[in-house]
Amino acid sequence: MKKTVILIAALLLHAAAAIAQTAYEPRFFTQYWEAGALDPARNRQWDAPAIYEDRLEYIPVDPAYVLYISEGDRSNSADYFQIHPQYNPDGTLTIKPIRKGHTVILFVDLGRTLPGTLEFEANPSAGVDIGFETGEAMQPKQKYTANVSPDGAKKKFRPQINHAGWAGMRYVWIRFENVAEPFTLYGLNGIYQVRPSRYIGNFECNDGMLNRIWEMCAYSAHAIMGQPDGNDPAPQSILQTLCMDRVDRHPWAGDSRVIQKAVEYVFGEYELIRRANERFVPVGVRPVPVQQTVIPYTLDWALAETDYFWVSGDSDYFVKRLDDILSMTKDFDPYLNPKKGWYFVDWDERVAEVAVQEKAAFFAKYIQVCREAAEVALILGNRAAADKLTAKADEYTAKWKESNPDWYEKYDIHALTNLVRGKMLEGDDLRRVYEKVYADRAQRCTGTPYFGFYILQALTQIGKQDKALEMIRDYWGTMIQAGATSTWEEWHPTIQHSVGALPPQFPRMAWSGLSLIQPSGAGPAQWLLSEIIGIQPESPGFRDVRIEPNMVDLQWAKGTAATPLGAVSAEWKTDGKTTELQFDAPRACRSVTVVLPQGKKYLIDSRKVTPDRVANGKAWFTMQASSKKITVLN
Repeated sequence: MKKTVILIAALLLHAAAAIAQTAYEPRFFTQYWEAGALDPARNRQWDAPAIYEDRLEYIPVDPAYVLYISEGDRSNSADYFQIHPQYNPDGTLTIKPIRKGHTVILFVDLGRTLPGTLEFEANPSAGVDIGFETGEAMQPKQKYTANVSPDGAKKKFRPQINHAGWAGMRYVWIRFENVAEPFTLYGLNGIYQVRPSRYIGNFECNDGMLNRIWEMCAYSAHAIMGQPDGNDPAPQSILQTLCMDRVDRHPWAGDSRVIQKAVEYVFGEYELIRRANERFVPVGVRPVPVQQTVIPYTLDWALAETDYFWVSGDSDYFVKRLDDILSMTKDFDPYLNPKKGWYFVDWDERVAEVAVQEKAAFFAKYIQVCREAAEVALILGNRAAADKLTAKADEYTAKWKESNPDWYEKYDIHALTNLVRGKMLEGDDLRRVYEKVYADRAQRCTGTPYFGFYILQALTQIGKQDKALEMIRDYWGTMIQAGATSTWEEWHPTIQHSVGALPPQFPRMAWSGLSLIQPSGAGPAQWLLSEIIGIQPESPGFRDVRIEPNMVDLQWAKGTAATPLGAVSAEWKTDGKTTELQFDAPRACRSVTVVLPQGKKYLIDSRKVTPDRVANGKAWFTMQASSKKITVLN
């Protein structure tokens, strides 16, 4: 076993070391995880899974930190410093009792919240009781017995996890009770259970925290791809929603919609996405079911299908799904077929128990489904379906505005965000919404990074990419400052949080325990590539590519997005006088359209050119796919 590095633990172990998290003064705690090395599988070059193949790989992960604890009360942090592990020259560890019947505890920090398990080899004698406690934060949340009983022979021990043998864990307490004589521990590793998906996508810029945010979000999405569902240990064609061992460890349609965006751009697992969406609503099922008792999640399923169409270009599949979406718009019509049940939108206190906010958010999402499905139907040549959906969206928007003249005073950030996404507001109304719920940096952050992604999309839609980037720093950045290695289920940047502690949880969720590897918060992995690097599909399946970066306050950025035709990369830099963008796109793409800030002189590969179009302070260049450099001089 590779000798574990013993690190200074005071910052992790003393709850008194509270960190004041604010949205305005980011601080960096790079000791939590090394940038570029968060995902142990990031640089692995596996053979790509065959179509319809679901498999998992198992990667040993050396602990980042181990402590050998003597007897005593673990709630007293001083107990963690009584005895440090003294490894033998061959890398083994001798577990020695102080007296007969002694209890020895090994405290293990795996360095990141890991989907999988922990194992070691040892030869304790019969009568030694081995138990495990695990936690995603430094508070034990689950207890497990060992998979086998000691008898003096060398055996491999791991926690007996009932739910398919795996869970999310970062910290593990291994208890050896009734130790009467020394025994040897031959190895101690976390086991990372992961789908062998390559990192096709990548992001890097001159802001180190943004790089870490992208890496955390990408890792969170990778950690749940194809994981087992329920008690079945076999890998599944799903985007698992969480790893924590609790009763709802299965895919949720609303969460999956956000996770899907990251998986598409970073890993290009289009076939997995198609099958995951089809598991929620199989083709031709009538009536289209409510997803996991959450009524809006069925709308999220429909929006996930339109998202999938744009990045995959899978026209044949969407032709089949269009009938299902049309049926869903009938069954879930908020006027003709209102449903009773749970209209969950976020755990944020501003929406909890306020049905008027949830219902308005649902209505706006319904309109968004109609408009996005209509756009795809028109692309596929189904004008009748497109006209029907567009007419309903227009009629219901007008009807809603007439019956809600006080919408500006009545609704808060959740309803207003969905109204923006549903294109129910325009012109001056968008400015008013921005001033009411987005202008204040703390107020624009809600209770979950899940809904935070929709706020990023709304800010982008109203042309506030700079504020969206600011929110990513404020929200996901402070999550990292508080010790996150993966996106959390709940967070707010104003929380006063002790490093290594479990973040406070909204009371409605107290039954389950908070998940610290909840990839529904992974949206920035896609947003940074699509909006800061600017890589987007100009036509379905990236047959035509659009690269329109938003440079905001950055000096340079580079990134790659996965597409069905191959990786699309772009790199730009600017100093205020000159802007350069280098791109590389597969020749299978028909064209690339690059949109850059307007200048006085333009060069493509050092040759002076004239833009195809100049308008609204931007210049458009459309060309055949290849590798080119465009320079704009002011």
